[in-house]
Amino acid sequence: MENKEKANIFYMYYQIIKKYKIYMEVNLEAYNFSPAQLDVLTFLINNRNQDVTATMIGQDRGVSKGLISKAVNELEDKKIIKVSQSKKDKRVNLLTIEDFSSRQIQEIKKYNDEFIDNLIKDLSYEDLLNFNRISLIMMDNVGRIE
Repeated sequence: MENKEKANIFYMYYQIIKKYKIYMEVNLEAYNFSPAQLDVLTFLINNRNQDVTATMIGQDRGVSKGLISKAVNELEDKKIIKVSQSKKDKRVNLLTIEDFSSRQIQEIKKYNDEFIDNLIKDLSYEDLLNFNRISLIMMDNVGRIE
C-alpha cells in the first residue's frame, strides 16, 4: 500500500469526526451544549446498557480528563446525568442519563442516528460487516503499537 493510500485512512476518519461534531453542534445549538458535553451525552446514549466512566469517554473520544470532568460536573448540575458509585468497585463512579425520554436526550439521539444513517446509507450489510471486521483488526493493531 502506498503512503498516499495510508494517509487517506487518517484523513477519512478525521473528516468523519470533524463533520459529526459540526453536525451535532449545529443541530443542537438551541441547548447550548459544549463540544465536551455532547461527547459525554452521545457516548452515554450509544453505550446506554453498559457501565460508563468518565475515563472511558475521555479515552474513546480523545478528550482530556479535565475537559470531560468539567462537562460531567456541568451536566450533573443541570440534572441531565447522574454520577453514582459502582456497586462492584466503590472507587469507580458510573455515569448515567437521568431521563432518557427527555426532549434534549431524544434530540441528541435523533441527530446521532441520522448522522450514522447518512454515513452508511449506500453500504450493504456485507459492506458493514467487512468494515467492522477491518476496524476491529485495526483497533487490535493500534493496541499493540508502543
